[in-house]
Amino acid sequence: MMKWNLSNAIPKTTHMKSLFFVLLISASISYAQQVEIPDKEFTLSLSDETVTLARGENKKIDVRILKSKSYKKGKIKMGLSSSLPNGITVSFDPEKGDTNVSQATITALPDALPGTYSIIVNATVNYKTKGSILKIAVQ
Repeated sequence: MMKWNLSNAIPKTTHMKSLFFVLLISASISYAQQVEIPDKEFTLSLSDETVTLARGENKKIDVRILKSKSYKKGKIKMGLSSSLPNGITVSFDPEKGDTNVSQATITALPDALPGTYSIIVNATVNYKTKGSILKIAVQ
């Protein structure tokens, strides 16, 4: 009596490619449902709106810039619209260029005072600046 084993009938590379394709399509559909491309100008969003840090620690968040069709070719310049509290630093990678995502690194230096602070992370595209509030909690 011959037993049929489906895993032996389909080559593993084909099976893995199919699984990857299904996962990729699923992730694309999920992302497409959550993101709305603006009709005009651009929008800015943060992967986390609140960051909690111990003194001497740093964390990274993504800053996403969704551009309308008319802003698609515009280069971004990342920055802050507010001053930073003593002992807190923020850097962007990349700080400027032709990208839709920049990674912000928020650092609480060892001498940072505990507390909750609000700063405005901004992006400039085609001479237009938009921002989003980031709360930083230092413990």
